[in-house]
Amino acid sequence: MAVDSSGRVDAKQWILINKPHILIFVDWFLPGYKAGGPIRSVMNLVETLGDHYTFSIVTTDRDLGDTEPYPAIETETWTEYDSCRVWYASPTHQSYRHLRNIIFNNEFDLLYTQSMFSLKYTLFPLWICRALKPEVKMVLAPRGMLHKGAMGLKSRKKKLFLWIFKTLRLQKAVIFHATDQQEEADIKRWLGEVKVELAKNLPCTVLPPLIPLKKAPGVLRMVFLSRVSVKKGVHRILEDLQGQKVHIEFDIYGARDEPEYWNRLEGMISVLPGHITVNYRGTVPPEQTTAILQQYHLFVMPTLGENFGHAIFESLAAGRPVLISDQTPWKRLAEQKAGWEFPLQDADGFARTLSVVASMGQEEWNEYSEGARQLAASYIKGLDSEVAYASLFSLPRNV
Repeated sequence: MAVDSSGRVDAKQWILINKPHILIFVDWFLPGYKAGGPIRSVMNLVETLGDHYTFSIVTTDRDLGDTEPYPAIETETWTEYDSCRVWYASPTHQSYRHLRNIIFNNEFDLLYTQSMFSLKYTLFPLWICRALKPEVKMVLAPRGMLHKGAMGLKSRKKKLFLWIFKTLRLQKAVIFHATDQQEEADIKRWLGEVKVELAKNLPCTVLPPLIPLKKAPGVLRMVFLSRVSVKKGVHRILEDLQGQKVHIEFDIYGARDEPEYWNRLEGMISVLPGHITVNYRGTVPPEQTTAILQQYHLFVMPTLGENFGHAIFESLAAGRPVLISDQTPWKRLAEQKAGWEFPLQDADGFARTLSVVASMGQEEWNEYSEGARQLAASYIKGLDSEVAYASLFSLPRNV
């Protein structure tokens, strides 16, 4: 396929008859994985709806926190995959001018951005597209970044970004994608009466095999698998481990992209009693996530807020109960014997539940394993992705 340095292509090679072309801007994409949820959301979207839409993705050429690009990829050109094509931009080609060239030189029906607070992959593309192609529909997925817990972190910078966003009146030019009613409320809280369309987040819809795991009373293996950040609340679990009387092994997986926070966690780990073992296991490629989760009795994440929580869903799908905060869409977990959720201000709920799960024997733990699996299966069964996303992608512009 002929491509020049500005990203110009023959659109007829890509846009099939009656198959809308969606141009996605996202800070990180495959083969990256350290940024977690947004990568999985876009990947699942492309895999699920690739028969109905043509997807082109513009992203950076390296993973979160990395100083080197992905090996064996070409930058500043379109890379073809089975279900999409990807434009990997090097740091020197992520300027307003370079992004403008990509938007100007490609034909597409809809622009879809995947972050609320990205200058290069949200603000610039929306601003450029509105100026160059006002007839093109634009959709913005905040990906949980307007949740009250997330907005409490680096709030000054986020409020400044929102002020700029509203000063440019971009909120009147886009359709906001909310994955549940809570996110719809969050969007309207910060941006006013804007157009919002609900469409559930898309997980992997094929459940993995249910692998049995031995569970003896007085022994607990638990896991955290996400970005190791203040928002995800690893410190809360370490606090709750202080008073535990049984043997607990706690393994932490994920990108450590907040050095000061990790130093704080290391200090907390160093004073835990000897019967509590905590290990940092590094980052995990998506294809290994399920196999890792299946090695543990419990997934923990007292997060400040999630609009979905891919790691939570993957634990449930693997048949592993979860212990999380109540700041996610996953509710009434104990009723369904799939896990537990507690308000962040509940000082005893998390610690008490760790003791309960540690004391479980095989039969009781098996009930929660099966309950977790059933909850994931029910979520998949309730998806109507084709209808929901057809509505999202076909809305008229709000001009």
